[in-house]
Amino acid sequence: MCGIAGLIEPEITKTRAEKELNAAMRTMKHRGPDGEGIIHQGPAHLGHVRLSIIDIQGGDQPISNEDGTVWLVFNGEIYNFQKLRKELVEKGHSFRSMTDSEVIVHLYEEEGTGLTGRLEGMFAFAIWDVKKEILILARDRFGQKPLYYHTDSQGLRFASELKGLMRFSAVPKDINDRGLADYLIFNYAPSPLSLVRDVKKLPPGHILVKKGKNIDIRSYFQHGHDRIREWSVEDAIEEFWKRFDRAVQKRLVADVPLGVFLSGGIDSTAIAISMARTIGPDRVRAFSIGFSD
Repeated sequence: MCGIAGLIEPEITKTRAEKELNAAMRTMKHRGPDGEGIIHQGPAHLGHVRLSIIDIQGGDQPISNEDGTVWLVFNGEIYNFQKLRKELVEKGHSFRSMTDSEVIVHLYEEEGTGLTGRLEGMFAFAIWDVKKEILILARDRFGQKPLYYHTDSQGLRFASELKGLMRFSAVPKDINDRGLADYLIFNYAPSPLSLVRDVKKLPPGHILVKKGKNIDIRSYFQHGHDRIREWSVEDAIEEFWKRFDRAVQKRLVADVPLGVFLSGGIDSTAIAISMARTIGPDRVRAFSIGFSD
């Protein structure tokens, strides 16, 4: 996992923005111990702490398009990035890395805010369009990757973690009573609420677009299902394993060793079996965690 943070605030000085952004990134350093980066583009200030998974040497962020007019900070993995990359190269886009993050940049150039419908994966990202002066925040369909934000009359701040966001001086430190009540009932605060007043979580499957003082938040994904059909037990089992294996295989793209956590339950065992079928049993590294007391 990586960590992203940033702010869009026209009146803030570059020195102060960098100081606050660095403070937010230090708080989230455990998410990205392998590298960090900051860019300043007009009113936009974006930061990233990196855990290297794909293209270890060439995948530093923030990352831009060819002429530096679109900038991205991204946390997550895009499972169909190789297919998208091939398509984008055929359309004339130039790549300087082998990362999935750079695919997002060029896909935005082609699709605009509709790019999220083309992405298969888990993600939270921010795009700053220099020419249009538009900030885009997006979160994956099921909210696997976190993304918090705060807005006021001066601008917008965002971060992967609540404690990172709270390092920005404009973000309040007061408890949100409704969020706290939900946390005590459900063991979490459902989106868009958080435990802090005026701090929200971007809901899963949503995109936020900020242009000037206008902010538009909308859903880009609706849960659906295939048409109901009759299955025999044998056909249903065969189809399940095809889809399950395909889903696991998509998640095995990495330039570092992969492992699987075994809890002793059916789900992690099924993942380990599928990994063994895909890459061979000798390459599966399994781990379990226990406590002596």
